[in-house]
Amino acid sequence: MLEITHEFTRFHCGFLGIENFEERNYLRVKHLVHFLRICMVPSKLPNEVRSKILTTPNVSKLHKIGVKFKLGSTANLFDIKFRDEILEIPRLSICSPMEYVVKNLLAFEQSQCDDNLLCDYVIFMNYLVHTPKDVELFVRQGIIENLLGDSEQVPTLFHKLVEQATFDSYYFQFSSVVEDLNAYCRRPWNKWKANLKQDILRTPWTAISVIFVVILLYLYSL
Repeated sequence: MLEITHEFTRFHCGFLGIENFEERNYLRVKHLVHFLRICMVPSKLPNEVRSKILTTPNVSKLHKIGVKFKLGSTANLFDIKFRDEILEIPRLSICSPMEYVVKNLLAFEQSQCDDNLLCDYVIFMNYLVHTPKDVELFVRQGIIENLLGDSEQVPTLFHKLVEQATFDSYYFQFSSVVEDLNAYCRRPWNKWKANLKQDILRTPWTAISVIFVVILLYLYSL
């Protein structure tokens, strides 16, 4: 029955990032919502201390500053990493049942669980996906599969979910990612480099002009 339920869940709730079945994880399952929770949450979680600044720019702003986005290599939704200018996020399928399933999971997590992992995920994604432009950028990168069709519905969905989410006063599971992103955004060199690539060097002629000016300045300084 556990195996059958797992396959049924994988087929109908694949947007939860359900991974391989391990029977020992489900021996104390209480009901279907508890089963769903076990399906999507890793058995071991790092206890990250909450960041002092619990916000981060949205996807469009991060992209403008020079952050690159990459589809995560695992199905685990919470396996989010930021290193070497690349924010790696596992695929998230946005579909109609998602709002109701996730709201039930959020309620269960806050009343029955020792961690706030799903709440923290919803809060973090709400920061990133704030506008339809953010959604479209994530869709192009393969990070979001928007089965709703309309890009405007995705930020609205996260806004609704975050209203139901609360975060621990001390722990936040994505603290290190938030802090690293904010530190990257604060560095003037990163902003200058991104502006150079996106604005000044967007055509061959502007690139040639910049190189020519640099050469002239170098010769003038000799």
